[in-house]
Amino acid sequence: MRHQAYEHFILLAEPDCPPSISGEEAAILERHMRASIWLPNTAYVLGDVVQTYPRSGYRYECIVSGSSGALVWPTPYTSSWSFTDGTVVWRECGSDYENVFDVRAAVHEAWTIKASRSSHLVTTATSGSSVQASLLHQQCRARAIEFAPLDL
Repeated sequence: MRHQAYEHFILLAEPDCPPSISGEEAAILERHMRASIWLPNTAYVLGDVVQTYPRSGYRYECIVSGSSGALVWPTPYTSSWSFTDGTVVWRECGSDYENVFDVRAAVHEAWTIKASRSSHLVTTATSGSSVQASLLHQQCRARAIEFAPLDL
């Protein structure tokens, strides 16, 4: 999942094109991780969201902090239920994600960063009533808007 998301992110965010965000790609992508993959003997805190691998069809939210158990995820997988796993209590919170990374949101952030890094190229007229953005700044802003979150 991570590799697929990273490759897709690189393709759409063009990190090496000026203004560069090269070296920041992984951190940007990590900030847009919607859920983690459940692991045994792991500390989880209230609000953490996990899904299983292989995928069960559901994702689960931690409703009581603690440490997961040593055994594999309980079965059968069903919706609308909660259960204790070690000392963690999980509640089903919807369908699982095909990919736990929100690549669209990560790409939006990348282009927003690029736009801000090119903002010094914006000029104002002497009278202060006119603003002219550089072509680079305009293109970065347009790409950020292209990948803005979708309103549902």
